[in-house]
Amino acid sequence: VAARVEGGALRTVSIDNVALTGLDARVRRDGQGRVLGLGGPPASSKARTPPATPATAAPRWTVGRVQCEGCQLRFVDESVEPAARFDASRLALTVQGLSHDLRGPLAVDLDTRAQGKGELRFKGTVRLQPLSVQAQVAVRNLEFGAVRPYLDPLLNVSLARAQAQAAGRLQLQDDPRKGLSARYQGRAGITGLRVLDRLNVHGCRSNHISLLDIPKLNHSLILWIKGWLVQHCDAQVFL
Repeated sequence: VAARVEGGALRTVSIDNVALTGLDARVRRDGQGRVLGLGGPPASSKARTPPATPATAAPRWTVGRVQCEGCQLRFVDESVEPAARFDASRLALTVQGLSHDLRGPLAVDLDTRAQGKGELRFKGTVRLQPLSVQAQVAVRNLEFGAVRPYLDPLLNVSLARAQAQAAGRLQLQDDPRKGLSARYQGRAGITGLRVLDRLNVHGCRSNHISLLDIPKLNHSLILWIKGWLVQHCDAQVFL
């Protein structure tokens, strides 16, 4: 650990490595897309107030590497309705490049059990504010129900159950004006698919469907779901 003090105040802190074991972390994204604990815009005030005594500036800090073994993460996204919930256990995570500047890129390497018995591997670059992700992902038997709040507004059917298999490149970008966008290039498959037709109130099942070489997840996947449901479930899909 290295630190610099000036005028009796701590100015900078630098840590080379932090190792954690058995951590149980909970993170929430609120309705405005802000991550809990990362703060937001200051409240406005119409009345002028006398200048306050300057407070001591928060120290600048960096952490070269954070390692977490046997950890657990629970994430709730309240920017969708109903809130999406994700969990990861037996988590092995390495993050490099942490600092007080949340706009900086982080190198992330993740290998974990997710959504019960699913497996997830993630290796790439993440920026927290605004959210940006560029990564290679590998998924095996991952329960797909957690993404239901993102798909339901686009379809008149509801995803009841499915397991995902995938290996490819994922890109996420959160634009303050356009919102969150996603891109995926690679191979993907869905097994054990079950959907509910919200118009006719009946279910439809399929044992296995494969999606190959998808150039854009947010466009091609929705179009594929539309075609498959119209053919097999007699459902009408509105985009």
